[in-house]
Amino acid sequence: MKKNQQKIINLPLTGKDEMNLLECPFTLLTDQAEEGQKTIKFTDRQKEVIRNWTITGSDEHGLPCAYDEPVYVALLALTKRDGFKSRRAYFNSYEMLKLMRWPINGERYDRLELALKRLHGVGIYTDYLWDNGEFIKQIKSIGFHILDDFEIIKGVKNNKNSWFEWGNRIFKSFLNGNLKNLNLDVYFDLKTPISKRFYRLWDKRLYKTDQASFNLQELAHEKLGLSRNMIYPSDLKRKLEPTLKEHKEKQLLSSATYIKTKDGNWLLNIKRYRENPEPVPEENPPLPEKNLPEPQNDPLLEKLFLLKIPTSKAKTLLQTYPREFIEGWIMALDVVKPVPRNKAGYLLKALEEKWELPEEVIRKRAAEEREREEKLQADYDEYILAQVDEYLKTMDPGQIEKEIAEHKEVYFSKLPAHFKEDLWESEGMKPRIKADYMRDKAKIIGLPSFEEWKGSNKNTIEL
Repeated sequence: MKKNQQKIINLPLTGKDEMNLLECPFTLLTDQAEEGQKTIKFTDRQKEVIRNWTITGSDEHGLPCAYDEPVYVALLALTKRDGFKSRRAYFNSYEMLKLMRWPINGERYDRLELALKRLHGVGIYTDYLWDNGEFIKQIKSIGFHILDDFEIIKGVKNNKNSWFEWGNRIFKSFLNGNLKNLNLDVYFDLKTPISKRFYRLWDKRLYKTDQASFNLQELAHEKLGLSRNMIYPSDLKRKLEPTLKEHKEKQLLSSATYIKTKDGNWLLNIKRYRENPEPVPEENPPLPEKNLPEPQNDPLLEKLFLLKIPTSKAKTLLQTYPREFIEGWIMALDVVKPVPRNKAGYLLKALEEKWELPEEVIRKRAAEEREREEKLQADYDEYILAQVDEYLKTMDPGQIEKEIAEHKEVYFSKLPAHFKEDLWESEGMKPRIKADYMRDKAKIIGLPSFEEWKGSNKNTIEL
């Protein structure tokens, strides 16, 4: 059997999703662009950062469309299955169609080839990229391609000899851990492009919680890519209705409700489905005292008591609203203008009417979250280096020196040429090169990525 012509192995069940291409769409929701349409633009807001996102298609093949997004997801799944060892991954078209649950026929083989041509020809331009928990700002706009190259060998069913090669910047993002898990069984089972795209988005947003809120206009136009000609909330709700219905019928979401804010905007509130959800409390339920948490055991309950909210009401609030929503509005009491005289009454009204949190609170939370992420990243790096250090003790020292010398070339190839000229023999560079080698080694020996380590994904089996 020739190199790279392995028999097809079991298809992956768990894929990956890249954070930038998840938050910002890069395909149309139709399978063909309007006549003359070569560019689409979106504005994305992440925490306190607003970025512009521009997608251009090739003259011959056009913008990526509805059927091209599942192909991208499939390509990423196959690369994940190979352990992200190389920008190049091998496949065959039959395997790809099976993974995406497409019919096995000539039309779909042609459609797969068109998708690869579009992914190869698309250009993405932005002023920010999300990289491992932070936005990386560039003085000039960033431009990158999803695929740099591909080759399809036709007429071979049992061997993997076609291949594709990721663009350098997007593959670097993979290696930096800007990924989340994606349930391929769920994703490919969804019926429409809107449904698939919305699932990718909220599956990320509900990573640490069971509930999330979206501004309806922003969700529809900037995240899902619905036509901006649909300006009325009633039209947007009607367009989203089949998607929300499918997600509830498939028991992905337990609820999806709309709420109008005091400034006239509409929010879509969703809640993840759980097989054994906590019981919803009755209106002002009389809870037995022995089952109620005491303030000294719950800091948030103690904060509510300090605001002179009655005991039974405070405990009901904790069972009715998400903790982070309550915490946010307690923080907001110190920043809203004018300062409310009756803070308890103001807080209760904000919670009951589900007001949007002030920008000051959102920014403060973002700063705290960055600080937590930086601490976690430092802990993860310490863990990775310790694990690799133990692994290296089992290797021949001569082999380690050889690999570090080879890695040194790779390390300097990523830096401007003058770095190599000035620092090649620098003693101070040696620890940095070895640490970089060890982080690269961690991927090779199968240690968890930052996201996997942070989320303690013990139930995920790497394929």
